[in-house]
Amino acid sequence: MFFATVLLVACFADIRVAGLKTGDGVLEIREPYPTAHFQIYDAPVEVRPSNRRAIDNTDESHSIALAYLQNSHGIRPENVRVTDAYTNKDTGVSHVYVRQTSDGLDLINSLTNINIDDHGRVISSSHAFAPIHELREIVRSSRRSLTTRSDQYASLKSALKTLSEHLNAEIDDNALQKVRISTLSSDEAHAPTLVIENIPMTLAEDGAATAQQSIMQRSDSSLAHVWDITLRQANHR
Repeated sequence: MFFATVLLVACFADIRVAGLKTGDGVLEIREPYPTAHFQIYDAPVEVRPSNRRAIDNTDESHSIALAYLQNSHGIRPENVRVTDAYTNKDTGVSHVYVRQTSDGLDLINSLTNINIDDHGRVISSSHAFAPIHELREIVRSSRRSLTTRSDQYASLKSALKTLSEHLNAEIDDNALQKVRISTLSSDEAHAPTLVIENIPMTLAEDGAATAQQSIMQRSDSSLAHVWDITLRQANHR
């Protein structure tokens, strides 16, 4: 049993599949990651007053990570979201994982990891953030594109067809017309999650998939709109 995830450069008319890698039963199609920057600090970075108590909860590590990103990299808290965080009980080091966002859309391969010691000091970090000028441009283009629900659904169906071709499970135009799309969840802060139903089972084992509009950073740091589609396959060749 496989889960297939496709990240398709939409543009929003010319859709293409970018890259391929497999592992642990998960098929992923995505652009190469941009150059990542890794930093280990000889002297831990203080991002709060030194008289504060030792770090003792996850919310505090979130706050420290977001303050560090703004102070050291100019990344504002409203342009990121924490995706995961935990504290190693043996070392006391907290690890916070953050994804860059823009206008409510995730930058799916613009990620960072901030490592914080038990005194609330940043000891190392890595990131692959998109440049600010590229974010401004993608926001402008987002507001010009896919302004109606019918535009969104047509673009998503085209992306689904491209995925089917790449997976050697091509669906024809007649089957594509029968595909139903609805909104699973939605809020003002994030792109809605869409449900795609009535997909031929040659492509999706249970006849369904989920999708979200996102942004992808190319290897040259330019940005592109994408559909992030996830579906389940019984097998994949």
